[in-house]
Amino acid sequence: MTSIGKTTITICGQIFNPSKIITTQFEKASTLALFVCTAGPEISQLSKGISDNGDPLLGYVYDIIGSLTVEKATDKIQKELEIECQKLGLKISDRFSPGYCDWSVSEQQMLFALMPENFCGVSLSESSLMSPIKSVSGIIAVGDQLEQKGYQCRWCTDKNCMYGKIKRQKKI
Repeated sequence: MTSIGKTTITICGQIFNPSKIITTQFEKASTLALFVCTAGPEISQLSKGISDNGDPLLGYVYDIIGSLTVEKATDKIQKELEIECQKLGLKISDRFSPGYCDWSVSEQQMLFALMPENFCGVSLSESSLMSPIKSVSGIIAVGDQLEQKGYQCRWCTDKNCMYGKIKRQKKI
């Protein structure tokens, strides 16, 4: 059972409290798609090994490659979901993950509770950190009246978000 309220999203009895940014984009959803994606542990191990062996810059480059790999793989998952939904006359929202858009990262625990244990080889620590570290999880709304609006940094109140900082600097 899934329901989307003004301030909450309920999936199989798990009550999520994302920000209004998310619930507003999900309010016309008929269902929700949950996802987990990972670049695997190898890229982080390689990055750490290179850094530990005296080349922190190259280690950092590999770390960035890991981040880009998982983001691009998640983009592909989202695009494939969009294609499959279009066949059914449905549309999808942008994807949202715990830890972004004022959605508490601790709610990652509830998200993972809805998935099989060690799904895609990804586990979650007590502090909600995913392992392998280069992993992404979240929710995409599905429905016939949805649209992808892009990420609305101007609505966000997170003063520490690097994307928001870049947007705010461009305004100055």
